Amino acid sequence: MLKTDTGPEDPTPAPHAAAGPLSSFPLAIGTWSFGDDTYWEGQRKEDSAGAVTYALGHGIRHIDTAARYGNGRAEQLVGQLVRRCSSRISREELVLATKVSTYDPGSVEKRVRTSLARLQTDYLDIAYLHWPKRGVDIIPVYRELARLKQAGLLRFIGATNLPAPLLRELHAAVPLDIFQTAYSLLWRKPEDDIIPFCREAGITLAAYSPLAQGLLSREDAAFASEDPRNRLVPLRRGHIERTKAVVSALSEVSGETGKSMAQVAIDWIARKQSIDTTILGCRDSSQLSGLLAAHDEPLSDEHMGLLDSVSDQTRCYEEDNIFGHTW
Repeated sequence: MLKTDTGPEDPTPAPHAAAGPLSSFPLAIGTWSFGDDTYWEGQRKEDSAGAVTYALGHGIRHIDTAARYGNGRAEQLVGQLVRRCSSRISREELVLATKVSTYDPGSVEKRVRTSLARLQTDYLDIAYLHWPKRGVDIIPVYRELARLKQAGLLRFIGATNLPAPLLRELHAAVPLDIFQTAYSLLWRKPEDDIIPFCREAGITLAAYSPLAQGLLSREDAAFASEDPRNRLVPLRRGHIERTKAVVSALSEVSGETGKSMAQVAIDWIARKQSIDTTILGCRDSSQLSGLLAAHDEPLSDEHMGLLDSVSDQTRCYEEDNIFGHTW
């Protein structure tokens, strides 16, 4: 439950130099898999480190993490690697984004300071609330984030995983700088209300799961039976045939363009021009290098038309996000 009362304005900027507006960082690296053995079994620390090092070495300056990823291990890894690269990449060039996991406004500052310590920095570029909960008033948490922004502990306030009505209420109470949403060929629901509202309100948009947790890189559109990703909405009964149709069209475009399926899926988002930052999740540097390669030639209008047409049906899902969370 969100309240719509409006609190005091916060015109004071954080006292840290910016690398530029958030919309100037079209690609980010996502770190969910780093240390999270529950969802990403078998992830090795050296692979995680290699992915971040590769990203930084190839111009990516936006790193998206969370306190919950590996119970803080992802934040610690990012902090170590950013410090290791500090002689050639200044802190001011980077966008470090993390997510706090609390509904208690009294613990927000403590959580933020814990993340700061793990990331080895004295300020966050973006702080999100991780997975807002149905029935919980999150406005007090965001009031605390606004206070910490004014105090200089963070530069931008972000939200994620909210349906459009609650996003509007939150933004009216505590102005947001950035909103993070799942968005891909298998999840176009944000086009109906989330994306138009953010464009109107001047909120930067970041897309996570652009490959639908890997579904858009697999011609069989399937995971092993024990894989927790089988709970994703596109694999649910009633949706699976739509998913197979999208994957089939993606495979067709891949064959005609010489790009991998994953590259085509990322190129489709780039040509849609509705997203400011696409968060690339990966488990090692080879996965990331594959995502970053072969984007010199944009998709043709014909290929865009095919992908738009076959994926349009994913705009009508009733669930609020690709993981099936429903408000």
